[in-house]
Amino acid sequence: SRTWEIYEAAARTGLRGKDNTHVCDLIFKPQPSNAFPGAGDEDAFIDADRNLERIGFIGLGAMGSRMTARLLDKGVVPTVFDLDAGAVADAVAKGAVAADSPAAVAAACDIVLLSLPDSGIVDTVFFGANGILEGIGEDGPAPVLLDTSSSKAETSRKMGAALRARGGDMLDGPASRGQPAAANGTLSIMIGGSAATLEKCRWILDLLGTDLIHVAGLGTGHATKALNNLVNTANVIGAGEALLMASAAGLDPHVVADVLCASSG
Repeated sequence: SRTWEIYEAAARTGLRGKDNTHVCDLIFKPQPSNAFPGAGDEDAFIDADRNLERIGFIGLGAMGSRMTARLLDKGVVPTVFDLDAGAVADAVAKGAVAADSPAAVAAACDIVLLSLPDSGIVDTVFFGANGILEGIGEDGPAPVLLDTSSSKAETSRKMGAALRARGGDMLDGPASRGQPAAANGTLSIMIGGSAATLEKCRWILDLLGTDLIHVAGLGTGHATKALNNLVNTANVIGAGEALLMASAAGLDPHVVADVLCASSG
């Protein structure tokens, strides 16, 4: 049932019906610069002359803390917030500036990155009391939001509409490859949203990832991350089954695992 939910989410965000040959090329011959056909056709929402230099970061957990440290290592001083005062203190000790709420981060920054556990928390941080929306004046300008969380396409679209109404915009850019990649700036980031907004924000994303793949419109980054996780989980289950079968057949599963890692498996 979960597989079907992900399939339906992909269909709603326009990922179904693409050229199957192109999709196979992406799987077997990845070409991040090409992404899916049609990526980048959205209208631009950010003024081309607007400078996006002041950086905020909300969510200093396992991924967010490492991404923040990476930015600091590269000379970017972010304004940060997290409910964990210890995580904020650690970031401040490395050079970050503390804010007392998501609203304060939004009021002080041009680009705000999120790294939060799920879409419910993302929604609360944006729409809730002392949330990002409260930090934006009725006439803006709103920041550009870069959501690196694993969230929902529907949540991003709702947030993006609210931001655009006040002169801002949003990209959903969930990250993959885990904590080591977050620390050394080699994340894979799948991005949904306006191509023009992506280009304005590319400089900060380039500090965090080596593979920035623009999928299509807002929400398609999250849909693609769900599909990536589906494939990842299926591979883990398949490998586990193979090792159980190896053990039942009297083979050393450690040796079989070595073979799989050195072969097409």
